Amino acid sequence: MSASSRGGLLAVDSRQQAGSRPEADEVLVELERILADSDFDASPRSRAFLRFIVEETLAGRQGALTQDAIATRVFHRREDFDPTVDPIVRIQAGRLRRSLERYYLLAGAQDPVRIELPRGTYVPVLRWATPLDGSRSAKDAGRPAPVDDWPTVLVNEFEPVTLDPEKIQRILEK
Repeated sequence: MSASSRGGLLAVDSRQQAGSRPEADEVLVELERILADSDFDASPRSRAFLRFIVEETLAGRQGALTQDAIATRVFHRREDFDPTVDPIVRIQAGRLRRSLERYYLLAGAQDPVRIELPRGTYVPVLRWATPLDGSRSAKDAGRPAPVDDWPTVLVNEFEPVTLDPEKIQRILEK
């Protein structure tokens, strides 16, 4: 059974074993999905930044993802780039993080692969979304299963305070 990328809950995929990481082609599919989606509200600069850091990481060059390298190769700064004078990389990284968070809260909520940029690094985390594997605590038994480890808001059915039509009418007239 493969993981569904849209609609429904994520199904457990045999590739999503604990500790395993998505393959490069699966990460590239996720990258293209993010870049093509209107809910990913990043600027062209942030999009180029995301593509660069993901491709460099997949190529095994994550050790070279420094402010200097990103500034010169993505933002076309000179070789004598000084991050204390020009904070473009830090600023764009913050914007990219917010754009990724927004995407995964909206259109990407059901995506099987996650691309994240943790604070304090320019190396993206390429991981599976948390699959539904049936392992839930007793206190969560009555709640819907989360699709991922992102914050979730649970809204139960509304219960009427009264079924007395006269009271309802009075409330509506106010």
